Amino acid sequence: MNYKYKVYKEYTVDQIIPIIQESIPIKKDKIKSKFVTDEGEFNVKINSLRLKCFANNLSCVKCGVTGNVFRLETPLKNPSNPHLNLYHCQSDNLVLMTKDHIKPVSKGGKDHLSNLQTMCNICNEAKANQE
Repeated sequence: MNYKYKVYKEYTVDQIIPIIQESIPIKKDKIKSKFVTDEGEFNVKINSLRLKCFANNLSCVKCGVTGNVFRLETPLKNPSNPHLNLYHCQSDNLVLMTKDHIKPVSKGGKDHLSNLQTMCNICNEAKANQE
């Protein structure tokens, strides 16, 4: 996946994880939090399975790199969808952190937090559809 994003603001893990953790016990579909940037205010869904997965573990289960910066971004293809992406950032090198299904959905795995793990995009692409 090679998406292009417009970046509005960067946040430390310590700024974002508590916001995600506050939303975990709430079972509503869309809990949004307001983020204010120089370019405006954004209401961002913060209780997604992806973000909950990151709240459980910030490190890739395969190679061990740790997500250390969140970016408030919108995909250039869909600028009306602001969201937080987690990256491992070292110098100018950014590696996107992803949620990975331990047992792929295509092989009967559930889209449930207990079937998710954090992986960097590099390891996730290498894993593909394998368990």
